[in-house]
Amino acid sequence: MKRGLQWIVTGAVVWAASAGAQDLQALQKALGEMQKQAAAGSAEVVDFRQLKTILPEKIGALKRENSKGGKNSALGFTISEAEATYRGTDDSSVTIKLSDTAGLGGMGAFAQMGLAADVDNESDTEYEKTYTHKGIRVLEKYNSENKSGEITAMSGNRFTITINVQDGPAALLKTALDAVDLNKLSELKPIPKKE
Repeated sequence: MKRGLQWIVTGAVVWAASAGAQDLQALQKALGEMQKQAAAGSAEVVDFRQLKTILPEKIGALKRENSKGGKNSALGFTISEAEATYRGTDDSSVTIKLSDTAGLGGMGAFAQMGLAADVDNESDTEYEKTYTHKGIRVLEKYNSENKSGEITAMSGNRFTITINVQDGPAALLKTALDAVDLNKLSELKPIPKKE
């Protein structure tokens, strides 16, 4: 959960640096401007408990070991996340994290930038590529030497799907992505606040 907030703060610092922030006052001013932009364009995030219902019980032969979720806010940005870990009888494991980035406002565009580019890189032991799978944009990375990889995808312009595979084949990445019900995920809406 804290990783999402680190991403927000890192994005804020990068944005401020690119805006020419040379000293603390300029950085504070730039961060204040980002907070205004976030407030203007951000939306209420779904409850992390809703996201947890989308996490599959199993991925092929791998069973869900545990799940967790939370909602975090910092600098006027809010992110809601749910995560689960899956293990099989061998050493392979998969982690799926679902994040609602609607509370990032204009900063949410950063989450989509890597997916918008066309990427196709390959070496003897690893690859990185972008493609469209079942209507969503996907960035996939895999290293055959250490049998690990990652998929990052965006659904409905608000939900980020991150899948990590350790000690497993590259095909397990797509198997895990296919186990996530993208239709149910895109239909999630924030629960109205009680007044």
